[in-house]
Amino acid sequence: MDIFFLIFPVILTILIFFGANFAGLVKPSGCSNPYAPHDDFFLQSKMIRAAACLFIILHHLVQKISVYGNIDRGPINVFNDMGYLLTAIFFFYSGYGLLTSFYTKERYLDTFLIKRIPTILLPFWLINFIDILISRFAYGTREGIIEVIKDVFGLQLINGNGWFIIEIAVIYLMFYVIFRLVKNKDAALILLSIAVLAIIPYAYIQGHDPEGVKSTWFHGEWWYISTTSFILGTVYARFKDGIDGFIKKHYYPVLIASFVLSVITHFTAVMCLRFLGYYHTGMPSATRDGVITLIAQNIDSCVFAILILVLSMRISLRSRFLKFISGVSLELFLIHGTLLELVFDRIEAPDGIRFLIVYLVSIAATALIAPVIGFVVKRAITALQFLTSDERNKKKVALGLLTVLLVFLAVVGGLLYGERFFFAEENYKEEMKVIKKAAVGEEVLYGRFDTNPLIPGAERMTWIVVSKKSGVATLLAKAGIDGNYYNQKHEAVSWQDSDLRAYINSDRYMKTFNPFEMKSLESDHDGDYFGLLTADEAEAFFGSDAERELIISDVAKNRGTNVNLMSKIHSWDMKEYHTSWWWLRGDDGVSGLTAPIVTEDGTIELGVKYVNKPAGAIRPIIWVRYGI
Repeated sequence: MDIFFLIFPVILTILIFFGANFAGLVKPSGCSNPYAPHDDFFLQSKMIRAAACLFIILHHLVQKISVYGNIDRGPINVFNDMGYLLTAIFFFYSGYGLLTSFYTKERYLDTFLIKRIPTILLPFWLINFIDILISRFAYGTREGIIEVIKDVFGLQLINGNGWFIIEIAVIYLMFYVIFRLVKNKDAALILLSIAVLAIIPYAYIQGHDPEGVKSTWFHGEWWYISTTSFILGTVYARFKDGIDGFIKKHYYPVLIASFVLSVITHFTAVMCLRFLGYYHTGMPSATRDGVITLIAQNIDSCVFAILILVLSMRISLRSRFLKFISGVSLELFLIHGTLLELVFDRIEAPDGIRFLIVYLVSIAATALIAPVIGFVVKRAITALQFLTSDERNKKKVALGLLTVLLVFLAVVGGLLYGERFFFAEENYKEEMKVIKKAAVGEEVLYGRFDTNPLIPGAERMTWIVVSKKSGVATLLAKAGIDGNYYNQKHEAVSWQDSDLRAYINSDRYMKTFNPFEMKSLESDHDGDYFGLLTADEAEAFFGSDAERELIISDVAKNRGTNVNLMSKIHSWDMKEYHTSWWWLRGDDGVSGLTAPIVTEDGTIELGVKYVNKPAGAIRPIIWVRYGI
């Protein structure tokens, strides 16, 4: 069935090349400016980026089903390693378009910030806002106003694809400052190239994201493995006439050479990534491995961009579908990231069906949202131009924009926080009704805890009813929500004196419940609101080892919890689940160097894990008084 996935690149290829003209692009005669692109070439570059966007979606889908290449899903796995090459196309043509516009448009820098920056930032901000609304109303997530501001404006990335917007915006600002200050165009281009190249070592030194739940700026190799192709695009714009003349004169030798070289550089880069890579942190070879892989991937990106450029000189894309995508490729690039997570994490369906849903829903959502975003961007640019015009009353315009901003913030506040302040009691009453009716073994919702780094704020907490007695329900967390030591020091310790007991009864955990939920919480005989199952309770409640296996949340994984992709019973990695061994509580008052656990295979072991062993998953229990 893995062969079935090849239908997607085949369909994409047909859609992209349908109606293509293989006679090439012809520059109109009488054009004296060697840098000036003709209309066909400008449209061609937009359509090439649109094609890259469509294949980037496929790349992300393949990463999902292959767990980033760790599972062989057949020939489609080749797209797992294509993401940075496709991104290189965006960087290349961004560099080309930026410098070409500077060379051909009079006083280009005068309106650069007003026109170019809102064009990329406003769609990013608006789609972030939509992402937050979906999470808020579909999944009940909550977060503070400061977190919302960070999420909307990309100060922390809730949309994984947003990294490209941040980096290209930074590059645009560097371009503006350098070309505004340096009058010699070639000197300015050299300084810009140096500044862009400086991003690579800076981002590399930052490493990956530290322990946390949301992506931060310039952390992760995707920030720098294709950046060099932007510089290549500017160099091509600077010497376009000469480069085009050389390629056309020696077209087929250049085509063959660029194709062969692209195959060699890509194979080399993939091998470097497989056997060296960026994840040898702490090893003596870490820096060497990372730098070699970085250089190989940047070379691969540039060679691939050259190959696409050479092919584009003889292939004129004419697909109407691709032309439509070329007008909304930025929105599609951003929107599909949100929908990808929603579909793959929420919908139970064969992978092929989920592939189809992601494509269809992403394109449909983009078709609906892009015109609205385009309208907002156009009006924003008009307003900014109006503001900066000497002939207009700036004070009135500023007051109007301020009023619009205040109304917008009021609407945002009402949408995001109205339920939190006005409907908390109603939500609590609904939770209690469900708990009261639920039978042992059924799942219920109670409180909120951050479990998914891709969704802002805290998610509804799912529990399993372990027992119901005298109007009190014992609830066990469905998933491992965190990870920690049982005790940090290697010394005999009882549950009552352990660090883990103190940790799960700290403010971090108590914030799980709102004031109404807190009133119904019962404490145990130690006075704790959170506890763990004992070995006897874990044995009695679950009917088999398979039922006792624990899936951990993504946040727990990010916080250092042990991760196993498969067990003796399940191959969780096929569904992108992560399982872990988890702590049980020791007998009251009994000290020991080890603590009981449930293994990743679901078996109970009493004397295996030392108390200071890190990375054990935490699966708490609580007691809720629901009445009789």
